[in-house]
Amino acid sequence: MPRNRPFFSDAIDLLLYGPHRLLLFFYQHPLFLLNYGSLSPLMLVLALVCIYAVLCFWEKFKGWWSSALLVGSFLIIYGFVGFIDSINPYGSVTFLDVGQGDSILIKLPHQEGTVLIDTGGTIPYKQDDWEKRKKPFEVGRDVVLHEIRALGIRSIDTVVLTHRDFDHIGGCRGLSARSQSKES
Repeated sequence: MPRNRPFFSDAIDLLLYGPHRLLLFFYQHPLFLLNYGSLSPLMLVLALVCIYAVLCFWEKFKGWWSSALLVGSFLIIYGFVGFIDSINPYGSVTFLDVGQGDSILIKLPHQEGTVLIDTGGTIPYKQDDWEKRKKPFEVGRDVVLHEIRALGIRSIDTVVLTHRDFDHIGGCRGLSARSQSKES
């Protein structure tokens, strides 16, 4: 059976195949995941000044080396943020507002590890079809995962579930970043 696809559709498919495969490769390798988290005010000001200076330099002097300087400045900022995190001698304890249940996120000093105690959870109630949302609120995805990413945490080393009540363990399902991207 002959295909009725226009020529330009096939050409665009060929052009986008390579970049699409490259992006999938980056997605599957955690080394390439960029997760700054939220920057401190000082780090934000330093990053903005650096970016502004490089863009001014790039505007004034055209050439391949100015583009390399632009990419290099990004890598320097990213490396500096990671370095500052690794030498930070202070840990943190964050109590997450997950509604009725509990969730506590502990970040150890010097990026030695992270511990998540409980994940919260929204208790499911029976609903008619018209009441159900396409993407319902999920504590794990919508609260806990956002906080983990905002703190620049790439993975959780230990998850402690204190007991089996749904308001303490219900958010576990929504924590996997890979499962979230497949659902979206």
